[in-house]
Amino acid sequence: FALGVDDLFAKVEVEHLADEVLLRQPNLAVDDVERLLGESVVQENEGRIVYGKKALEEGKGAYEALDLDTAQAKFAEAIQYYEQSMAYLPGDGSYEESLLYMGAAAILSGDAETAKLYFRRILTLQPDMTPDSSVFPPMISEAFEETRNEMNNLPMSTLKVTSDPPAAEVYVNGTYR
Repeated sequence: FALGVDDLFAKVEVEHLADEVLLRQPNLAVDDVERLLGESVVQENEGRIVYGKKALEEGKGAYEALDLDTAQAKFAEAIQYYEQSMAYLPGDGSYEESLLYMGAAAILSGDAETAKLYFRRILTLQPDMTPDSSVFPPMISEAFEETRNEMNNLPMSTLKVTSDPPAAEVYVNGTYR
């Protein structure tokens, strides 16, 4: 089949459908172009993830020792590394865990409003997440649930996406729209 040169929206739709069909074929492998063409970019981002995990672990150690200033500095460092390499996050929840610990440390430091900012970020990514009661005291879980309730009571809104060049693929909650 053929598409007109100026029909970018149709091209994006065809690319999306082709990707979905190809991914279902057991005898075909779909390779990431970035991995094939930009190994140094991948390595750089994977390095950031390693540093992020190290900072998270150091922050957790400081948090458990109730050295909240050090903990917050380490969690902020982890979050920064993860956000610099968002497209390369392994999906193990370490980014969300960093946000959760940062919010918990903020509560223990007496800053409930800052904690809510971090909790909102988590709930935007993982609406079903709940703090582990064997790790976090009830006051953290209560503040987290309060933030969830506030978010659930927000009014619905509309999102309009405009891209330049036109014809971006848009996914909402993992679903092509």
